Amino acid sequence: MDGQTEVTNRVLGTLLRVLVKKNLKGWDELLSPAEFSFNRAPSKATNLSSFQVVYGHNLQTPLDLTLIPIATKFN
Repeated sequence: MDGQTEVTNRVLGTLLRVLVKKNLKGWDELLSPAEFSFNRAPSKATNLSSFQVVYGHNLQTPLDLTLIPIATKFN
């Protein structure tokens, strides 16, 4: 593995351990929130999150990932 992959795996492991704590049976339900949190965190190298790189801004909630039809958008 390269160094960046090892760092990413270590960070994700730590994040999941913190989220799961004593709720070992419900760990699978925490994967989506963990992924969202990880993608919101800025990279030390670029100071941008994955969401900022892909979407141009940092998403606030998972609902920001849903598409809103143009006809229902409002100001």
